[in-house]
Amino acid sequence: MSYRLLLGSCCVAALIGTASGQELDEQEIDEIVVTGTNIKGDQFQAVTPVDVYGREDVLSAGFSTASDLVTDIPANYGSEANRSAFTQNNTLGTAQVNLRGLGLGATLVLTNGRRNTLSSTFANDGSQFVDINQIPLSLIERAEVVKTGASAVYGSDAVAGVVNFVTRQGFEGIELDAQYQTTTEDSQEDLTLNFLAGFGSDSTHVTLAATYFDRSELRFTDRDFTDQGTEFEIATARPGSFVLLAPPADPDFAGTPVGRPIVDPSCAAAGGNPLTTPGGQFCQVSTREQFSLVPNEERLALWGDIRHEAPNGFGAFVEVSYADSEATVTGRPPSLPGAGASGALVVSPANQFNPFGAPAVFVGRPFDLTEGGVDETSESETWRVATGISHETDSGRRAEISYVHAENDFTIAFNDLLASVFFLPGTNVIRNDINVFGTAQTDPALANDPAIVEAATVSVPIDFESSMDVVDASISGAAGGLLDSGPIGYALGVQWRANRSGFDADDLFNTPGQLVFLFPTDDFEEETISAASVYGEAQIPLTDRVDLQAALRYESYSDGIGDTLDPKVAVTAEVADGLLLRGSVGTSFRAPTPLQTGGTTNQVGPIVNPCTGQRVAASLVTNGNSDLNPEEAVTYSAGFAYDNRRAGFRFSADYWRYDYEDVITRESVEAVAAGATCQTVAPGVVVPVADGLSVNPATGQISQIEVNFVNAGEIETDGLDVSLGYTRDTDSWGSFSADLMGTWVASFDVAETPDGPSVDRLGSRNVTSFTRPAPELRGNLQLGWELGPHRFTAITRYTDSYEDDLNGGAEIDSFTTLDLQYALTMNDTFGDKDTLIRIGAINVTDEDPPFVLDRGGYDPLLADPRGRLVYVGITQGF
Repeated sequence: MSYRLLLGSCCVAALIGTASGQELDEQEIDEIVVTGTNIKGDQFQAVTPVDVYGREDVLSAGFSTASDLVTDIPANYGSEANRSAFTQNNTLGTAQVNLRGLGLGATLVLTNGRRNTLSSTFANDGSQFVDINQIPLSLIERAEVVKTGASAVYGSDAVAGVVNFVTRQGFEGIELDAQYQTTTEDSQEDLTLNFLAGFGSDSTHVTLAATYFDRSELRFTDRDFTDQGTEFEIATARPGSFVLLAPPADPDFAGTPVGRPIVDPSCAAAGGNPLTTPGGQFCQVSTREQFSLVPNEERLALWGDIRHEAPNGFGAFVEVSYADSEATVTGRPPSLPGAGASGALVVSPANQFNPFGAPAVFVGRPFDLTEGGVDETSESETWRVATGISHETDSGRRAEISYVHAENDFTIAFNDLLASVFFLPGTNVIRNDINVFGTAQTDPALANDPAIVEAATVSVPIDFESSMDVVDASISGAAGGLLDSGPIGYALGVQWRANRSGFDADDLFNTPGQLVFLFPTDDFEEETISAASVYGEAQIPLTDRVDLQAALRYESYSDGIGDTLDPKVAVTAEVADGLLLRGSVGTSFRAPTPLQTGGTTNQVGPIVNPCTGQRVAASLVTNGNSDLNPEEAVTYSAGFAYDNRRAGFRFSADYWRYDYEDVITRESVEAVAAGATCQTVAPGVVVPVADGLSVNPATGQISQIEVNFVNAGEIETDGLDVSLGYTRDTDSWGSFSADLMGTWVASFDVAETPDGPSVDRLGSRNVTSFTRPAPELRGNLQLGWELGPHRFTAITRYTDSYEDDLNGGAEIDSFTTLDLQYALTMNDTFGDKDTLIRIGAINVTDEDPPFVLDRGGYDPLLADPRGRLVYVGITQGF
């Protein structure tokens, strides 16, 4: 790309000039390394816009988790922070960042400026991400958000931007914190317990932290608005349908067609809805009671670090963290629909519950909640160790070598039936003492024996594993004597990192014929993608008010992925006291993960059969693609920041733009089904036919869709970020504050394929695209009043209306909520330590999420379904 080469050559020239300079004799104090650069400086002077969310922001908002904080960022939309039964097949209990709506893996997530491992599981679209739920929020001093590409500084994954969680370093004493939160309807509860301790000497400091989080479940049936949705209706449930293989012996069913699906005779009596379609008769049943809006969750996070600074400038640190989380959905049916791996489920004429007196193929779910629900659980375990040594001279030159190792183990279990128990030996004929008819629900005398259901039901786990190693060596400082306008800041470094991924499926998964529904899945032997990089960065004062930043990074990848050269150039100009103009242009990239290049994922999800119009559950398989190209982007930003600290006023506005191409995603399983040709294979039996689509020939129902990971088209998006803050201190009435933060998206154009047309996806739910919801406007307004020990906070959050592309462009209303909090600080309650008490309410007016004709009546990617939440919290220092 000629643009990259031109921009890169400018960066090289700047870096060469920097490296030849001499070290400054004196270094300015009170400077920090701000996220977005490796060079120390003032946050206000940062060439890249950085939003900072401090600990006070977390406390005043009543946040319990890191995902609460991230969803509050206006530029974050489309992340899976609110659990959904329809968007999180394999990611139960996780949460991610999705800056600019560019994808769950397009934002780099750091802890203290260093990488975290990707979660070993994957989202429905096949993307992998850093699970931010592993990060204990009580430990966070601040979260720094860079909302523009930063691959020239950090390497792969920093396409949309960077979120850096900075921990509370240097804390002295002990701090205990507890917060209890509950809905005002149906009592869904959260309990958070935090412990923090810090101690040390002038040269050595130790910090220890622990967080325990417990969340109770909220069912779909606990919220009336979910009853308005449509996605709960499914045609392969219980009661089901039957395909007669011979004329019925019972005269009551004389004339019933053979070879064509007919509805269960007890469909209506059991609460189903008999439907006649071109593919036959089906019993459409609502499965609303089987899903949860909020799962049971339990998390434990532990942290420990030790930092040492010797008088001679040498330093060392070690960080160790561990996080374990378990998420459970209770009351799930003990079986999946039986139209999968075992093919036809045949009911014998000898089956004591068969009213037809003829052999028939069953289409539906063999067991349901009437036979006793089971739990569906996922568990995630993450270890991370970071260590390093450094040396800093009196002149400010700093050298550091660091190493990070992290690994994640994610286990998810699927419920299915054992073929050896469910079938007669050596056949696919259902045991004669098992009732798969609706009479098991309508007549207690004909219900299935619980012992048989328990013996047939099995939980089949898949253990996903990922790990990461990063070795980084860098030197930074400031070179003087080259320019009259001031010293040139610089940073140079090399990095090697490796990402590994694999999974181990249960033996029942590995062996064909063991399970009734789930298709066999081979283990994915661990694969590694490594990268070696060299990078440099310079901050050059062109005048005493104009700075130029140039960054350049070269990375070379294993496994034939290739290499990339990514530059970034940025300029700041302080045109008046407190008024800063800034702009940047750079390139970013993201390499494919080992799972995307060599693995195979298997999910179970709802698919619409185009020949019947009915929703069925099918196995959805995505194969890895070794020919994937890295994702690439060109990013631009331009804006200004005004900070009048005497007047207590600050204001910034930044224009941004992304040209993002070769986006990695899975091929659309919905598009495969929708594009199928309907063919008549028998009188009255119409089946869909398409490449990658498998159909149960006995029933005509879709059993599996197989697709690949591909480089899709491109995303072009631009918009404006605005931030405004005002603080006024008075003599008698305390301190008043107002903070406004918003993101306006001007365009969101998407080409679904590399050569396809660009389509305007702004203000759309984007279900028919590989992208996610893209509202035009999101923002927060926070008002505060502090008088002595009392603090009052009010926060209004707004998400603009958008269109539902799945339902003819129907408008999804805007969503506005109001949060209130009162906080009381009692000073010196334990020696010189304070007590902080917080009482608040989230969504004070108890607003339901905007109605969506799908997914249970709301959009989980943008709305919280819980309604009004009230909480009380206390923080005590010792």
